[in-house]
Amino acid sequence: MQYENLLAQQLSAIRASAVGAPIDARLAAETTVHLAVRNAHIRDAFENVGVEAVAAVSDLFSDEKYSRQKLGVDQESGGELRDTIRKAISERFPTLNSEKRELIEKISVDITVKQFTSFFERQRPQIEQMVQQIGTKIEPAAKQAHAKALSASLAPEKRVDDLSKFCWQTLKGKFVLPDSVAVSCSKGRATPYMIADTDEAEAVFMPVSAQCLLAGFREAQLIEGIDFNRIAAECSGDFFIATERNELLAQLIPLIGNATQAAIRDAVDSAKAERRASLGILSNDEN
Repeated sequence: MQYENLLAQQLSAIRASAVGAPIDARLAAETTVHLAVRNAHIRDAFENVGVEAVAAVSDLFSDEKYSRQKLGVDQESGGELRDTIRKAISERFPTLNSEKRELIEKISVDITVKQFTSFFERQRPQIEQMVQQIGTKIEPAAKQAHAKALSASLAPEKRVDDLSKFCWQTLKGKFVLPDSVAVSCSKGRATPYMIADTDEAEAVFMPVSAQCLLAGFREAQLIEGIDFNRIAAECSGDFFIATERNELLAQLIPLIGNATQAAIRDAVDSAKAERRASLGILSNDEN
């Protein structure tokens, strides 16, 4: 309760500040992080990342070429497949001498390599079922991760320190309030603050009322051409809040979720591409 009272005081101070006047960076950073980390949007984003990641894993493990590379099926020596067969034979026949054990290993590997395609096709349904079972655990895991993060700190110190380096002020106007709370901008692209790379952020925006926007910039000068209401809609997950209805705001509704989903897809696709590249596997577009 004491922290909540302090937060209310901080918000009141920010709202009452003169337009364009510098705002204490630590105050602005702590307020932004505290409000952004608590919202349901970040939990939903965690869940969406998990869903996309599971889909990517399913895609990878449904790809025979990926599985062959991962298991080292076509290697002359070494690899996970050969190591697994070697271990299984050692456990199954502990009294065999090394010569006989190596012979059984060679025969087992040769048979597995030759029949790998048919074996893979038989196992594919089980792999897909296993991945689907993992997917059912994503929602409770996301909730648990969010709750754990909040119990550890209401305002993660690393994020507060990062934003304390920004130059903060308020802007006046008519603003919508995104369900993601705060928005990060970098290289002309907007992303919900809590899933953005804070090291690359050039500006962070958070409406503290429908008429007051808290704005932080890595450099002292403003970034020109920011249409906050548009990027706020794109960075919302399910909705944004507005104090009125008009045609301009109605045009923003179809944009809801665009930036959030794009950021999640990019993160998962990047991880997937890195994994493929590490195994020397070309993407479908490169084949």
